[in-house]
Amino acid sequence: MTRSLRRYLPAAWASRPDMNSALELPGSSRPEPEGARAIRDASRDAQVYVTVHLQGTQLEVASPATIELFERFASTYRLSMQFDSKRRCVLMGGKLERISKAFGTSLRIYSNGVDSFRARSGPLHIPEELAPITLAVLGLDERPIVMRPSISLPPAAPDRAGMWPREVAALYGVTADLDAPGECVGIVASGGGYLPTDLTTTANPTLRKVPLVVNCPVNGTNNQFGGGIVGRSRDSSRHAGCCRACSLRSHCGLFFRQQYQ
Repeated sequence: MTRSLRRYLPAAWASRPDMNSALELPGSSRPEPEGARAIRDASRDAQVYVTVHLQGTQLEVASPATIELFERFASTYRLSMQFDSKRRCVLMGGKLERISKAFGTSLRIYSNGVDSFRARSGPLHIPEELAPITLAVLGLDERPIVMRPSISLPPAAPDRAGMWPREVAALYGVTADLDAPGECVGIVASGGGYLPTDLTTTANPTLRKVPLVVNCPVNGTNNQFGGGIVGRSRDSSRHAGCCRACSLRSHCGLFFRQQYQ
């Protein structure tokens, strides 16, 4: 290693140990998905993308030595790599079989009776040279991570299929006279989307205007009604409708992201 590269590295990297030696990534261990059962192994040829979040100073993260180490890692497992120094992360992609080998894990498809999703259990592993600067590896596990609050619902009338947004708001203690002029409510939508007609349908019974909803794609994920998961699409519509039903003069930003841990 040249002196110009060596000076950017922490002392633990100076001896350049074997890239094939791997360490367990602290904090990466995951249990089996609760309330779900494994139904099959994930497809070996499925395309998977992960984000490796880095830690350290800006100089360490963006140094030529750090980039070289990740390029070697990606090349070893034939993965694509894009370095993003501003976000302090590395975007990596490839076939599921190669990604699994690269991070020392196995991926399976689980079902909880409502959704099917990809998940893993146990820890991830990272080459010893990358361990000092690697904070987390995200994108492998797609298990649902949003926990719904425990709320006692009133008995449903026989002729009703659901509840209006203002009725839902009342369950959370949001009163009819509450308003938030000029405020923007941010909602994270993990998959799915909505249709413009959904917002009209939700707003009309409350005698309020159709809400102003701004779509905010995250890493290329945008409003996709249905998207293979109808339940999540309905959730996005209801959340946006509830936002306007609870606050007349606020607007809503929907941040669409992939469903993963």
